[in-house]
Amino acid sequence: MDLLKYLMVAVGSIILGIVVALIAHNVLSGILLVVLLFGGYVLLNVTKGLNNKPPENTPQQ
Repeated sequence: MDLLKYLMVAVGSIILGIVVALIAHNVLSGILLVVLLFGGYVLLNVTKGLNNKPPENTPQQ
């Protein structure tokens, strides 16, 4: 399931990067946008995983 989400974001980033590259007449700007969008999505998921720590087990009396 997670792989499908990453694949969808990657395809969306590539399509948006192609559009930006065509509008800006610069391929490098499109590549940079794809890298930043996909990298930002991956880092967002990593930080969400770090914040969702399981609760610690405390001894009960």
